[in-house]
Amino acid sequence: MISLFFFIFLLVQLVSGTIILGIFLFLVSLLSFIYLCYINLIWYSLLFFLIYIGGLLVLFFYVISINSNLNVDVNLNFLNVSIVFFFFFFILFFSLFLDNYDFFLSSQFEENSFSLFNSNEENYIVFIGLFLSFIVILVGLFTRRVNGALRPFVV
Repeated sequence: MISLFFFIFLLVQLVSGTIILGIFLFLVSLLSFIYLCYINLIWYSLLFFLIYIGGLLVLFFYVISINSNLNVDVNLNFLNVSIVFFFFFFILFFSLFLDNYDFFLSSQFEENSFSLFNSNEENYIVFIGLFLSFIVILVGLFTRRVNGALRPFVV
């Protein structure tokens, strides 16, 4: 299952269109929903799926808002900072989750799945908070380069 996640994440790097990228992100959220249901965390999987789809909708509106401003010159310093943040989150992800790997192998699945925020899941919440903060910073950098607000939604 984990190799399937990595395969999909690697395929996302090859995608050039935004519609196909959205389909891949939806597929990743669906696979994570199925995986969490498989390990008997049904409420977590439902909440995670709904939050992830809501986040995808917000990111979709960001992409639509920025889409008319395609003349964004990528600064080498900005690229270096993005790469450093990516590796930081990558290392943080594995350091947080590999320490609690015994949680997945323990026989206390039923006991741990009923409490909403126990000590085993607080690392997930910290990681998601850091990742969403990074996305907000990136959107702020993109909109600052245009020297104005995002274009308004006109129906």
